[in-house]
Amino acid sequence: MSLSPKRYELKGQMKADFFGDFSCVSEGVRLASLNRQDAHKLVRAALGDETEARIGVYSWVLTIEDRVYIIYIGKTKDLERRLTDYLIPFQVHAPNDFKLQFFQDFVFRKAPSSSFTLFFRQCSVDHYSRCETELCRKYRPLINERSTPCVEDLNQVKDAFKIYYDGIFTRKVSS
Repeated sequence: MSLSPKRYELKGQMKADFFGDFSCVSEGVRLASLNRQDAHKLVRAALGDETEARIGVYSWVLTIEDRVYIIYIGKTKDLERRLTDYLIPFQVHAPNDFKLQFFQDFVFRKAPSSSFTLFFRQCSVDHYSRCETELCRKYRPLINERSTPCVEDLNQVKDAFKIYYDGIFTRKVSS
């Protein structure tokens, strides 16, 4: 199976706009092999030590061969902290933090030579929510787009949650 998410490809004026809207923080970011110390270093190398410089909107871009795809746009009060949030082990109460890791794993299995780049646009905390919304509407990133799960996928998630909570309840009520 080839991987070519054409609908999310940045090309022409849209690509030019994107590179005008965002600045590159780091290329070749693999969350599975990144540690907290390296995450801190790469953000500080790009944005400096001032916390105010790390407030804004970030984006993940996927490159496969010479094609560039918009994957995700998010807002953060501190890009350094947000990047390290992606490194926390899977937590049932916060599965969204893990979906980018899941996506990277999926892509690297299908297209091992692909790469991910982290981009950033600084803006004030007063405006970063509006900026995120506007940029999501403009670029329509793959992960931001709401998806309706098929019945089979929904049942698998439901079954996994049932197993998880059965274990919790069993431990709590058993002596």
